[in-house]
Amino acid sequence: MKAGAAAVRLALCAVLAFSIPIPAAWAATPEKTVFAELADELLAGLGSWRKGKGRIRIALWPFGPRDDIPVTPEAANAFNDSLLTALQAKARDHFVFVGRLELRQVIKDLDESGGVDDPVALVSDNAAADVLVVGTIRLEGGQVSLVYKAMGAGRSTGTIIASTDARKLPAAAAGSVLSLKQGVARAAKHFRDHAADMRELRLAGVRFQGSRQQTAFSRYVEEQIGAELSQRFASVLSERKLVVKRYRKGSEKGQGVYVLKGTYWDFESSVDLRLNLSNEAGENIAWTGHVRPPKGLQLRPAGNFPMGLLSNDGLGALRLELSSPRGSDPSYRVGDKLVLDIQADRDAWLYCFYRQSDRVWFRIFPNRYHKDARIPGGRALSIPDERYGFDLNVTEPAGIDLVKCFATSRDVMQQLPRAWRTEDFTPLPAGLDFKLVGAFRDIPEIAVSEASLVVTVVK
Repeated sequence: MKAGAAAVRLALCAVLAFSIPIPAAWAATPEKTVFAELADELLAGLGSWRKGKGRIRIALWPFGPRDDIPVTPEAANAFNDSLLTALQAKARDHFVFVGRLELRQVIKDLDESGGVDDPVALVSDNAAADVLVVGTIRLEGGQVSLVYKAMGAGRSTGTIIASTDARKLPAAAAGSVLSLKQGVARAAKHFRDHAADMRELRLAGVRFQGSRQQTAFSRYVEEQIGAELSQRFASVLSERKLVVKRYRKGSEKGQGVYVLKGTYWDFESSVDLRLNLSNEAGENIAWTGHVRPPKGLQLRPAGNFPMGLLSNDGLGALRLELSSPRGSDPSYRVGDKLVLDIQADRDAWLYCFYRQSDRVWFRIFPNRYHKDARIPGGRALSIPDERYGFDLNVTEPAGIDLVKCFATSRDVMQQLPRAWRTEDFTPLPAGLDFKLVGAFRDIPEIAVSEASLVVTVVK
């Protein structure tokens, strides 16, 4: 990265432990021990934190249809119910689990939006609980991996009170597997049947699992879907042609314009491919299928980074949004100019760092060309634009890069390590993969929120 010189889900906890049936495949099996262990780890951290605070109100944040997880929301919430059952059995009188009636407004918000971006802020705003337990589900080596984190709400908003180690459960059977050619054909037919007015298709990326990263397989799937849809919409009589382009912010507007996004999950013997087509009116058309990827295509991103760098995104008292003119988690070619679209819900101080695929980090904002970290709240910013006096140019190596931004409630520059304060656009000392998030979270008496932008760099 170079600079130009001038250049509620709330377990709705007392949605009661029996509200979602536990799948028979893992109920009353050794997996039951997994949830007992998860409960023990959470309660150990909560037990130390609760001293002198009386009885603590706890809510467990449920999974919804917008969550990028390798199982269905129903199965994921069954996991939550198993954890809740274990927590209730072990907590005795020390904790209170929040009920549906007390979360009426939260549930209403969720029903209207289909989910929320900042669960901690929502719970805090509604005074629903003192602690929010948030789960993360990933796929690792063909197994579902569970991690839970207890976050402070209310007066302790954003504080990480307790977290668990990862626990694994067997993944569900993949079901029937199609060839990729068959899957693309079925997906295209489905989209053609349900979006007959499509005249323009914008490709916004197919991302690997929950990593937000794109691969050679991602680009191949996009190309195949675009080509197949072009054929299905082509008409010799009407001379109709489907226009296929890369997504740019704002390009989704207009009658007949649709945006294609997707994710895929590597089950080793097959890929669970999930594609979604959306238009300006907010209509969504989804297709999901298990496909067999062609040999030789890269399925897993090169130059991966620790998922801990992303795990706190969206959690905190401040709301920080980070995107780009090419959408969330975009793809750029070497030599392109990178622009960050940033917005905070209130006045804040912004600190942004850039990680290349070779694990080299740079501080990119604030910097020698723009030293003021303060940004106004409620206003969309493009950093940099002509006001900032610098450019951000994407450079080699190709791979998966990361922009990591922090918004804080006051200026904390002087409380950061010396090298982070004095160096910009030059490599920072090694080790930030595991130090960066903790350094901001450990600063006392501040509100802090994080946001990340995964950038795929191609030659």
